[in-house]
Amino acid sequence: STYIRYLINSLRKKVIFLSPNIAGNLSSPFLMSILMKNQNSILVIEDAEELLVSREQESNSAISMLLNLTDGLLGASLGIQVICTFNTHLTKIDKALLRKGRLKSLYKFEPLSIPKSKALLTKIGKGNMNVLAPMTIAEIYNMEEKECKLISDNVSIGFKNQVAQVA
Repeated sequence: STYIRYLINSLRKKVIFLSPNIAGNLSSPFLMSILMKNQNSILVIEDAEELLVSREQESNSAISMLLNLTDGLLGASLGIQVICTFNTHLTKIDKALLRKGRLKSLYKFEPLSIPKSKALLTKIGKGNMNVLAPMTIAEIYNMEEKECKLISDNVSIGFKNQVAQVA
């Protein structure tokens, strides 16, 4: 998400965000009219695993529309670029999406090495932070955030075992 925000701000194009559920209906007249009115824009679909899943495993008509939008006649006429994020292995993604000419860029976000983590921290004005292990971009940009921890189930809330005293 951090990288997508950076990319969008750098490109200075109109951006359309679609939830994966809505993106599954790319061929609907409503969505098609939105795309026609927003030519040369960027379509962002985060957490798009269900949309991108291989048609060999299950029926998925949305992939055909996505292929037309990115590499077919529709894509050539609308000039829309598509960014999809997913958290699944590439073997589960439809092979047609991964072919040369269709997929322009694929990036797996892994933790940055210690030198790269330090360099990014310096660039964003946090060079005084101590780096002991590789860090993700999210960890770097949120270093000062408190970590959420699960509280034990044994902790009671309320008036358990409290005795009221009346004067």
